[in-house]
Amino acid sequence: VRSEARHRKDAGADDSTLQAIPDAGPGPDETVVDRERSLLLHSALAELPQPQREVVHLAYFAGRTYRQAAVELGIPEGTAKTRLRSALRSLAETLADPPDPALERGA
Repeated sequence: VRSEARHRKDAGADDSTLQAIPDAGPGPDETVVDRERSLLLHSALAELPQPQREVVHLAYFAGRTYRQAAVELGIPEGTAKTRLRSALRSLAETLADPPDPALERGA
């Protein structure tokens, strides 16, 4: 009886240990989808006009505020905001309707 109780107690500890192990991360399918999304985003960013691309880079990738981005680019803050808004609108349109890879390959 004691050995059974000890066995159950040990088994419970194993279960809690297993639950404490962090998830291994995304599976292969999720990794492929993330990679495709990343490629689409980079492609969409490359299609933006240079002034819009610069503001997006500073505001989102370099962590600058509107004011900091404007100062760095030598433009008024309102212009930086307008360029960023236009860029985000263009990106949203492009990413909402991504190209069909089968059509690009000629399949």
